[in-house]
Amino acid sequence: MGYAIALGKELHGLGSFRDVPFDYEHIKQVTLRCMSDPSWFCRIAADDDGAWCGIMVGYVDSFLFSQQLLANECMLYVRDGTKSRAKIAMMLIRAFVAWALDERGATHVQTGDVASINSTAVDALYRHAGFERFGIIYKYSRPGSVV
Repeated sequence: MGYAIALGKELHGLGSFRDVPFDYEHIKQVTLRCMSDPSWFCRIAADDDGAWCGIMVGYVDSFLFSQQLLANECMLYVRDGTKSRAKIAMMLIRAFVAWALDERGATHVQTGDVASINSTAVDALYRHAGFERFGIIYKYSRPGSVV
């Protein structure tokens, strides 16, 4: 669990929500829930040397307007500089898709680039995995709420 939290903290520090304080106790509880709730997916990946270098987290829930299931990716991160980084990311994506569709019965998988670290690479990666690009993400913060 500690490696998963450490990787999540790295992504948090690089991403578009880095101005939101990282709460270790909160993420510890969220991670425990992810590990025990069958509607959540959490996998960490190791490089060829056995060092933990990547993580993917997501969940399955019904659509707002249908009982059919939608899988939502919450986090995909593979440390910059990791040998075979794209291969490891693809492995995590394929594991998430297989889990969502085959194990959980989702009809669709939704991912995104919320962190906005390297959008061009993320787009290429997901398109290579067979995803179709749609929509856009917006962010709004309460004025003065930056901590």
